[in-house]
Amino acid sequence: MGQGRRPRHRHAGQARHAVPPPPPAPNSANRPHYLTHPAYGGLPGYRPYPGHPGPPGHPAHLTPRGPLAHPVWVPARPRNGFGTAALVVGIVGALLGVSVVPGIVLGAMAIVFGAVGRARQRRGEATNGGTAVAGIVLGGLALLISGLMITFIATGR
Repeated sequence: MGQGRRPRHRHAGQARHAVPPPPPAPNSANRPHYLTHPAYGGLPGYRPYPGHPGPPGHPAHLTPRGPLAHPVWVPARPRNGFGTAALVVGIVGALLGVSVVPGIVLGAMAIVFGAVGRARQRRGEATNGGTAVAGIVLGGLALLISGLMITFIATGR
């Protein structure tokens, strides 16, 4: 046999485009499981949202009466700014190290920013300790390049 079309299987008596059955009547025994939640049944402990009775034929917005059963803890976002700043300033300082003053200033800034970023990573406030270390290394490289340029300028080579 060839690669023909797969036959469609239909149950006996099922139309090609069957109309879905109507939803179950309220408070009927055959309600879907997700409608048995207390929020949908208007059970004690829930009340309609004030001022919003709901559209005709639909229940009102239901809200719990008391506070939540347990507090929700949301972790703080990592504070990675100093580590990222150390890397960026270190890259720019290493590139501008041949022009002495920007290399020294940016190299020193990269080392300070990297130290602050690394300290935050050790305290658990940041997640980019490697980026901070890379900024420290590049800041040191910028200072080294600037120091070599001062030496070459001073010796006249």
